[in-house]
Amino acid sequence: MVRLFDDIRFGARALAKSSGFTLVVVATLAFGIGLTTALFSLVDQLLLWSIPARAADRLVKIEGMYSRTYPIFRAYRDLNQVFDGVLSSSDNLDASLRPAGSRGVEVGKVEYVSGGYFEILGIGAAVGRVITRPDDTAGGPPVAVLSYRYWQRRFAGDPRVVGQRVSVNNHALDIVGVAEKGFGGLFNGDEPDVLMALAMYPVTNPGAAQEWNTTRSPWLTCVARLKPGVSVQQAQASMPALWAQVMEKVNDRVIQAVTKAHLLPKNEYQLTPAARAPFFIRNQSFLNPLKALAAATVLVLLLTCANVASLLLVRASQRWK
Repeated sequence: MVRLFDDIRFGARALAKSSGFTLVVVATLAFGIGLTTALFSLVDQLLLWSIPARAADRLVKIEGMYSRTYPIFRAYRDLNQVFDGVLSSSDNLDASLRPAGSRGVEVGKVEYVSGGYFEILGIGAAVGRVITRPDDTAGGPPVAVLSYRYWQRRFAGDPRVVGQRVSVNNHALDIVGVAEKGFGGLFNGDEPDVLMALAMYPVTNPGAAQEWNTTRSPWLTCVARLKPGVSVQQAQASMPALWAQVMEKVNDRVIQAVTKAHLLPKNEYQLTPAARAPFFIRNQSFLNPLKALAAATVLVLLLTCANVASLLLVRASQRWK
């Protein structure tokens, strides 16, 4: 231990004698480490981010164009044998919001979710309750759940918000709760302000009431939770049979004809891991630049180490002479 302290004192004196050299090395390391940390933080948020859900590795996304429609989501939910539950949600849509007591209208983001959305994800409420299955029925109660961030920003975290009202596209809904802290939906970087049951979509969007419940309108993201002991491969193997049942229940002649002619999109009813952000990045063209950024992060760190090593070698050669 004494020798260690002696070495530290010797090193400190040597650095103090060469303050210019020391400053260059420290500045190089600070720049390299700082830039690397910033780049890695960005990569972590965009590429390594995971849905903040219970056992997120058991979640799979059901791919495909037709699988994004409301009738086929319901058929998946009701007919499958390998999932603990199937949920769906819309993209985050622009809407006019007006909290009770507010004089002005603001443009915010809203997300429509199935009744089992929060239960299947394992997400609770910070205050109040979340949307449940009885909410997602025709003629169900007009209720809304606020995101935690919107609650903090717009209501200063006041728990008395439960029981108040918020208008979405001029339709009043009762605020029944606030989603738990850290949960911002399925889409990384695109957090909703207000979440509502899917049944509220035709109510708050009367102009689209004829489109939302057809197999011609792919507007949902469909996610399922695997049953305990069921692997992704086993679930995938069951999908062709499930699709046949879905076709029988939905009874859409066009899709049935497309299926019989083997003209379905290649990714229809394919299962992909749903925990990581890349599966929910809207534009997949962003992925390659992000991967290049991840490689650049490693390269910057290597260059920093190489620069410091070069400086040390130059200094050592000068001392040797």
